[in-house]
Amino acid sequence: MYTLAMKVPSGLHVPANVKDSLDEALLVAEGLPAQAAEALKAAGRSAFDQSFFVIIVGVTAFLVVASLVVHLAGARSKKRGEAES
Repeated sequence: MYTLAMKVPSGLHVPANVKDSLDEALLVAEGLPAQAAEALKAAGRSAFDQSFFVIIVGVTAFLVVASLVVHLAGARSKKRGEAES
């Protein structure tokens, strides 16, 4: 998700590995002039925030669906138990 969200500022020529992780972007930024470094850091942090949000939403949706499945399976099992009694 980070790689998809990471948009390197135009005019900035940096290695492709800055799209691999925030750490890589921050390491590359250390060797850049101050203005370019800040632009790259901001882009990396923004991409990280976006990817973190997408992952949190995805995990939350998965947990909601999983809890519904467990609830429905429990209700079905309880219904079967009552019918056998």
